Amino acid sequence: MRLRFLFLLVILVRVSSSTQAQTYYAGTPVYDVLVTQQTNIAYVAPNCVTRKIFFDSQFCLAPTGTTVYFKITSSTLPVGSIYLVNHGVLNAGDSVLAPVNNAYLEFYATSGSGDFVYNFIRTGVPTQVNDSFFCSSQIDYSFAWTVDGCSIVNTDLFYPNASAPSCVVNGPLGQTEIANTEIEWHVFPNPVLGELCSVSPVKAMDVYTLELFNASGQFVFSERLQTEKYFLNTSAYDAGFYHVRLQSADGRTWHKTISIVN
Repeated sequence: MRLRFLFLLVILVRVSSSTQAQTYYAGTPVYDVLVTQQTNIAYVAPNCVTRKIFFDSQFCLAPTGTTVYFKITSSTLPVGSIYLVNHGVLNAGDSVLAPVNNAYLEFYATSGSGDFVYNFIRTGVPTQVNDSFFCSSQIDYSFAWTVDGCSIVNTDLFYPNASAPSCVVNGPLGQTEIANTEIEWHVFPNPVLGELCSVSPVKAMDVYTLELFNASGQFVFSERLQTEKYFLNTSAYDAGFYHVRLQSADGRTWHKTISIVN
């Protein structure tokens, strides 16, 4: 007889995003980390689910032009041992589209045991001014475990902590707003053939992140800058237009458009 005991243990905690909540502007690419969470799975038996991640449909509410993805950022498990039901094997760096309806992501280990860190990320280019959405600060997390079939199943649950979203898409970022926070930042050459050079005012105590998005607003690359001059090898990227974003630790952003002609 199959056993099922729901919510034997539930712990409520507040989720904190790994980065400061972004301000959304129509026409400007976003790469907003909504959730960063560490979890674990272990091999018990073939195809035996030991970890579920549940999210309320409102959690994936996204402004027009953006999408929410699930991404594994790091893992201590052997390569090829994290299996996502209905999707397949996921390794560190892999991502899948988050379902828009109330849904579980179900995982099992094909061998071994260990931890992995995952993100829910909203990315794309917002197009509609005043579109509303839940900010990362409005997302709560709780933990539950159940006895279900072959094993104890640990479940991460994410849901809004408010009845209505508090964030909206602002109008396009105008030249006046850019001028108010102007810094000496240059990217060259443009068009780019093989290598892009970024020169920014990085000082010893500054924290700047360089990000690259394709013309569809999909995230391509991110790097925390340690020096004023940074070189990015673009030879592996498809030719086309890309958005380059420089973001400071206090949430200020600067944008440039480049063309890669590899």
